[in-house]
Amino acid sequence: MVYNQTLALSELPDQPLIQIEIADAVFVTIWFISSVVFSITLDLLVSSKRQNPTWPEFKTIRTGTWILALWYLLMVVDRWMCFDKVAVKYSYVVFLPIREVPRVASTVLLLWGTYLVVWKELEDKFSRPFQKAMWFAAKCGIFIMSLLSIFYVVLDLALSITWLDFVNVTVINGIASKRTSFEVAMNAFYMLFSLLTLAEAVYALTLQTVRVHGTAQRTRVFLLVAATLIFLKSLIAFGIVADVANKPEPTRRDMRLRADVADGLVAFFYLAVMCWMARMAASPFDPQGGDARLVASDVRRYVLRLLEERTNGARTGAPPFEKILREVEEKIDDLLAEGPFSQHLDVDAPYKRNVVLGCVEQMRSEFGGYGGNAEFTPRRPSPFDFTTQFSLGRKGGKSQLAASSTHQTAALLWDGFPVSRSLDIDDSICECKFFAD
Repeated sequence: MVYNQTLALSELPDQPLIQIEIADAVFVTIWFISSVVFSITLDLLVSSKRQNPTWPEFKTIRTGTWILALWYLLMVVDRWMCFDKVAVKYSYVVFLPIREVPRVASTVLLLWGTYLVVWKELEDKFSRPFQKAMWFAAKCGIFIMSLLSIFYVVLDLALSITWLDFVNVTVINGIASKRTSFEVAMNAFYMLFSLLTLAEAVYALTLQTVRVHGTAQRTRVFLLVAATLIFLKSLIAFGIVADVANKPEPTRRDMRLRADVADGLVAFFYLAVMCWMARMAASPFDPQGGDARLVASDVRRYVLRLLEERTNGARTGAPPFEKILREVEEKIDDLLAEGPFSQHLDVDAPYKRNVVLGCVEQMRSEFGGYGGNAEFTPRRPSPFDFTTQFSLGRKGGKSQLAASSTHQTAALLWDGFPVSRSLDIDDSICECKFFAD
C-alpha cells in the first residue's frame, strides 16, 4: 500500500514499535524499582518528623532521586511496549522528548545535591573571599548546565514536532544538528561539574584526615566514593553521546542497551552510597565527629596519665602497653566521669563507651605489640601553641598518639599541678611516642 507523501506522519495508521531485547526492559525495570526504594529511604532520612533527621543537603538528592524514578517509570513503559511491538501512531515520537525532561532534571539535581553535600564539608575551611568565589563559580556552573539542559529539551521537542509534520528536510536536519550540539555541550558540562565536585571531595577527604584515630572520617570516604560514581556516570553519558554524534555508526538504537545497563548500574551504586552516607549523618552520634574526637582526647589523656603514674614521672620503666590498655577498658566509666570533655557532652553513655573502645583498639593495633622500658619526658607547653608533649621511645621508628580537642579551654597537667589556659587555637595536642625494647 502506498501512502500519499503529502500526508503528515501523524495521519498515517498505527505502526508497531521496533522490538528490543528483553534484557533491556528487564534492566530498566530493576533500576525503576531500586530508584523508588532509594527515594523512600532518603525521604525517611530527611523527614522532619524523624527524631534525628539527616543533613538538609540530602533533600536535593532526594528530590532528584524521585524525579529519576519518574524517568525510569516512563522508560519501563516504553521498553516493554517496544518489546511487545505495540502498534502506535507516529505522534508517539513526541513522547520521547517529553520523557527526557525528568532525566535531565534528575541529573542536574543529583549533581547539585552532591556538590552541596561536599560543600558542607568544605565551607568553613576557606577564607571568606575564597569561599565566596568558589560558591559563585558553583552557582555559575549549575546555571549554565540548567540553561543548556533547557535548550536541549526544547530543541529535542521541536525536532519531534517538525519530524511529525514533515515540514522540510533542511529544517529537520538543521534542528537535529543543533540538538546534537547542545546535547554534547550539556553532557560535557555535566562531566566538568562532576569533576569539580570530585576534586573538592578529594580535598575534603585529605583535609584534616589524620584525626585522633589517624584515619579519614567515614562520611568523607563515602562522599569520595559517591562523587567518583557520579563523575563516572557523567563520563559514560558523555562518551556515548560524543560517540553517536561523531560517527555514523553506532546509532542511538544500537547504544541503547549499553547505555541503559551502564548508566543504571552506576546510578544504583551512587544512590546506595548516598543513602548509606545519609544514614550515618542521621545518627544521633557521629562516631568520627567532633564529640567523638573530644571523647578520644580524654582517652589519650587518661593513657598518658597512667603512663606517668606507672613510671613515677618517667623515673622507672614503663609496663607493657597492653596492660595500660586493659586498665583503660576496665575503668571506662571512671574515664568518662573524670574526662574534662567527656563529662560535659550531652551524649548517651553507650555512644561514649563505643568511642572509648574504638580508640583503645586503634592504639592496641598500633602500639599493643610493644612493651618494656620507656623514656617518658613531659615538656612544658609553649605560650604560643599551648601544646603538651610526652615523648616515649620505640626502637626502629616513631609512632604517635594524638589527642585533640576543640574546646576553648583545657586543663593541662604540668609536674602534677593543674594549669588552666585559655586557648587561642583550635586544637590542644598531646603526642605520645612509644619506644619498646
